[in-house]
Amino acid sequence: MTLKHSISRFFYHLKSRLLTTHSGLVKTSSFIQFPDLIMNGKVGLIVLTVLTIIHGAENTEVIGSLEPIEAVIGDDVILPCHLEPPSDVTNLVVEWKLNKSFVHVYRHREDSPDLQDKRFENRTSLFREEMTKGNISLKLSSVQRSDEGRYTCFVPQLRGKRGVVDLTVALKVTEGNKMQERGESKEPDGEKMYAGKIAGIVVTVVVLLVGVVVWAVKRRQSTQQAARSGVAVDLHEMDKLTSQTTETPAA
Repeated sequence: MTLKHSISRFFYHLKSRLLTTHSGLVKTSSFIQFPDLIMNGKVGLIVLTVLTIIHGAENTEVIGSLEPIEAVIGDDVILPCHLEPPSDVTNLVVEWKLNKSFVHVYRHREDSPDLQDKRFENRTSLFREEMTKGNISLKLSSVQRSDEGRYTCFVPQLRGKRGVVDLTVALKVTEGNKMQERGESKEPDGEKMYAGKIAGIVVTVVVLLVGVVVWAVKRRQSTQQAARSGVAVDLHEMDKLTSQTTETPAA
């Protein structure tokens, strides 16, 4: 094998690797016919292209969300993440993780479910039509309480740069029945209404009892006063009769 042929094979493999890992950051047309470029002495163009790739990776940032994303159990939610400045990521690797678990993996222009944690099976997707614009946001369907936590969107070719998204999950609130939300107990409306009715009945009964007691006391007092008045009348009549009896013999 000649030296020229060895150099040509080396740059052919280099071209294949660059197309696989970095074509989203530069135009792929720069890599056409590597052996011919070597044969024609256009090594400078190759070096310039590689430097462009490295420069693009250094200046590209992966942006997540500065504010926590809130979701309700059972709903779908979008975890935002994108490249800045916008770059085509269709030929790059995109990894989403929750702690150390793989939530979604995109490689070789397709999803890689083999690495995905079983908890997220058939519940995640990327926006393929937006990936040419650097959008690597993740759609998470049928949110579960265990989905809560800190997510990272990671593009390995961008020298370890990653975005962060915090997800908080609340229990679902159904009409007429407010359930416990984020660990804070809330009394259902039905129970509140029932408790209000019971309180009203108790107050009514107490008022009636007080009224009955007051009426009984007043009646007793009236009876006693009447009894005292009757005794006084009888004593007066007796005194009158005694006086008359005493006066009769004297006549």
